[in-house]
Amino acid sequence: MAFGLIHALQAQGMPQKQIVEALALARKISLAEAQHYYEQMARAANGGEH
Repeated sequence: MAFGLIHALQAQGMPQKQIVEALALARKISLAEAQHYYEQMARAANGGEH
């Protein structure tokens, strides 16, 4: 799942830009879609709504 990948890369200290790029490559999606996934994960981690 995309959120697991994002969390793992964050735990390694990878910057947001690189995480989004890695996610786009891993999932074969656009950078915009990857950014959307990243923002969803960030909102969920902060207790925000989906």
